[in-house]
Amino acid sequence: MTLVSWDATLVADASVDKARASEATPAGVPAEKESILVSKTAIASWRGGLALCACLGLACGSLHSPTDTKPNPESHSGTSGDPNGPVLGGPAPSPTPTAAPGSTPAPGPGPTPDSSTPTASSCGLPTSTAGDCAKTTPQLLSSLDQAITLATKTHPEYFNFNDTKCSNCYLVLNVTGYFAEVQRQLAAQHICSLAGSDEIGIKASNAHSEQYDILLSTSHIRRGSSAYLYSCEPAEF
Repeated sequence: MTLVSWDATLVADASVDKARASEATPAGVPAEKESILVSKTAIASWRGGLALCACLGLACGSLHSPTDTKPNPESHSGTSGDPNGPVLGGPAPSPTPTAAPGSTPAPGPGPTPDSSTPTASSCGLPTSTAGDCAKTTPQLLSSLDQAITLATKTHPEYFNFNDTKCSNCYLVLNVTGYFAEVQRQLAAQHICSLAGSDEIGIKASNAHSEQYDILLSTSHIRRGSSAYLYSCEPAEF
């Protein structure tokens, strides 16, 4: 018997079995139960065919179970139902960096102080309000002149001694340092001061203060009686 004629015989037998199952089904049996009886009969015929195939030593790969179904493409390893899902063996996603809890960014550098802002030296006197101001005879000029001289000796790097407007009116290379050192030298004489961009006010008490301009427009030291501007009674700062 050839495999083709044997397959045809199985098909014919299955048809006969189906007809017998239908005749054997009692009247009034629901269609669902009838279908189950027919399926059982077909499975029995298929199993018989397998046994016969094994006895004849034939290849049985062409026989399929009546309950065989198509493979589910989603069951393959390495894929998922989502077409955009991850693929096995692919690169791992990079973690998103997060800031450490409680961390605070380091503050940036603060603004550079404006040299035109008045600066006050350490002073034990309270603030005063100016009364009458006028240009009179200065009382603290010698103290101021001494403070300027000491500033040039303490910080020679602040000045160019080869560039002068008078015998000791040197070119100032560091204006901020110049004013700060003059104020420090005045404080050593117990004289309070309030400095601006090119002027400085000084007082030894709140009864009297004097205002001076100690820097020329050319950035040279201005000193002596020409630096004196006016006096106030009581002191204006």
